[in-house]
Amino acid sequence: MKKFITQSIGFRIVFFYILLVLINVSFVITIIFENQVDLIVANSKLESEKQFYNLIDSIKKFSSEMGKGSIFTGKKDQKISEHFIKVISTYASAYYVINEKDKILYQSETQFKPPDTLAEDVLRSITTKNFSGKEYYLRIDDKNKIVYCYIPLDDFRPGDTILLVVKDISSIDLSLQYLYKQALFVIIITLFFHAVFVLILFRYIIRPVKLLDLSAKKISEGDFKARVSLQERHDEFGSLAESFNKMADAVDKNMQQLAGEIESAQETKKKTDYLTVKDELTDLYNQAFMQERIKEEIKKASVKNSTSALFIIDIDGYDEIKKIYGHKSVDIILLETAKIISRNCAETDIVSHFHSDKFVILSPDCSAEYAEGLSEKIRNKIESNRVITPDGTFAVTASIGVSFSRSRDGKALESENDFIHSAEAALQQAKKKGKNKVEILS
Repeated sequence: MKKFITQSIGFRIVFFYILLVLINVSFVITIIFENQVDLIVANSKLESEKQFYNLIDSIKKFSSEMGKGSIFTGKKDQKISEHFIKVISTYASAYYVINEKDKILYQSETQFKPPDTLAEDVLRSITTKNFSGKEYYLRIDDKNKIVYCYIPLDDFRPGDTILLVVKDISSIDLSLQYLYKQALFVIIITLFFHAVFVLILFRYIIRPVKLLDLSAKKISEGDFKARVSLQERHDEFGSLAESFNKMADAVDKNMQQLAGEIESAQETKKKTDYLTVKDELTDLYNQAFMQERIKEEIKKASVKNSTSALFIIDIDGYDEIKKIYGHKSVDIILLETAKIISRNCAETDIVSHFHSDKFVILSPDCSAEYAEGLSEKIRNKIESNRVITPDGTFAVTASIGVSFSRSRDGKALESENDFIHSAEAALQQAKKKGKNKVEILS
């Protein structure tokens, strides 16, 4: 079963389509995370650096207006200090003013912990300005999402005074969270549309193929009524289903015709076989079958040392009735006589319509008493019966001759002809005695 599923076209289409979906999702995630994440971080740092530039420009303007002074050193410079703090506070909420000895001269109300590399960074900021002319030095703490900007203030205070401004860039995390949600949303939408496409693919391609395959298997297993129901389809699959159903109809019609021909042939054969051993009028065994059975019974009696009896029953006056009234009346008389004989014989007795007005009974392992009793019983039943025909009611009689396959001294007959001739001889004696008689040759 597992092997069959993996080899089906539906499995292969879905498998390769899942691979395509994974490639698409991977591509989307790669674009979002490799480009957008770096872009968000870069924009956040660029925005911070832009604010630092604006702060430095504001400090320069303030410096040109106030001139050199000794800010943060005495009460007389209190107003200047307050004005300077306002300038800084406009661009940063957390800051320190530090001298060359790393002493904090002023700090913002927003408290924060200076970095462990404070002394090193102060020195680098002074060195950077003296040697490269760059007006600030940045240190970025990626772990805590903080940017430290060191700005030398040599225009306001003699010696090396540094303004340390702190910028919190933790908003990157919020932007990244929004990006993750956006990526998840894009993935869900992508998977949703891919799932819809898979359902469409199943409905319009895989399902018709499976229906065609299932119907073909049913027909191969003998279910010629199997059809593919795709009436709603007007595409190639609909045309294929219509052609398949027409083919199935033709196969079904041919099979029904063939089955009818086979049934007719079987009925013909059965009828032929039946007529080979049966008499069409009386439904008794015919003469040919009876002769074969007599031959077989003589052989069995010889081997078993048993005795069989043969009865020949002849309807008295048959030829005169036939000559006067025709076939219709004598056929009814024959049929009624056949019924009387059949009803009174034992199951082991074999009854046949032997010829014209003659009936023959073969009774295996038959005693003289049984033969006498059966023949007299049949004669009496025929005599007392009244046969109604279109030509009137007839009272007929029958003469019966009986012979045995073995005589009283134990001598057995050698052929079926001898057996039949001896019974006919007994019948002739019954006729000579006035008809409606039973004559038994022992």
